[in-house]
Amino acid sequence: YPYAGGEGGGGIFLNVAGTLRVDGRISAGGGAAIIPNLGGGSGGSIWLTAGTLAGGGVILANGGLGNGLGGGGGGGRIALQYSTNVFLGVLSAYGGSGYTPGGAGTIYSKANNQLPGQLLVDNGGQAGTNTSWTESGGMDLTVKGGAVIALPNSQAFSNLLVASNGWITPTRQLLTVTGNATVQAGGGIIADGTGYVSGLGPGAGKYTVSSTSGTVGGGGGYGGYGAAGGGAVPASGGSTYQRVTNPTDPGSGGGSGSQSSLAGGAGGGAVRMNVTGMLLVNG
Repeated sequence: YPYAGGEGGGGIFLNVAGTLRVDGRISAGGGAAIIPNLGGGSGGSIWLTAGTLAGGGVILANGGLGNGLGGGGGGGRIALQYSTNVFLGVLSAYGGSGYTPGGAGTIYSKANNQLPGQLLVDNGGQAGTNTSWTESGGMDLTVKGGAVIALPNSQAFSNLLVASNGWITPTRQLLTVTGNATVQAGGGIIADGTGYVSGLGPGAGKYTVSSTSGTVGGGGGYGGYGAAGGGAVPASGGSTYQRVTNPTDPGSGGGSGSQSSLAGGAGGGAVRMNVTGMLLVNG
């Protein structure tokens, strides 16, 4: 069944010197899966440049629906450039629903005389998979509506708003904000369990194996020593490492045996932020 899963959305590029008025629909949505338990297609791309962007219609690049146990498609990407924006309609690049919803797409908008541009990552309230990109251009970033951002490299933003039900999950990247950064109640920058996996890291917990206690692991260490495990042959906890003034390493994993290398707990990740203005944390 070569076309049983959802097809991806197409690509739309419009360059309008005058007014682009959208009262209908400009859509590059992903297709829904037809056969049970197959995945939805991703949203496609929409790139609109106009002198004036107007109207009250719909511009969307949503992911397609997964069928049954199939996953939803990820949202696509929308980019809008204009001299004047009076568009009052719907803009969306949500992930598609499914057994697990797809991740939010991206919506970038920029006036020709404006610096920086605005990047919105919004998944319409559903908790899906992650959203990512590689370029770093000093944009204003807003994360909301269940979107989860997982960036592969360090990023610089002009202003950052992590709204309620918006999430950033760094591992070791530096987030630089030249303006203000706000984390609203109900949103967060979360690096829980994104550090070294079980048995790895400078302060990894040790493990022992005995006939009476089986495999026993000690806790990972970082700022504090990891605690020793109990049993007939106790396992040592991990040692401390790095400096107190500029900690940048992830946390170390807990001890586990060679036959269960991921069974112990992973260490916490590393959150690095450099905010020139105000950092307001209510989440």
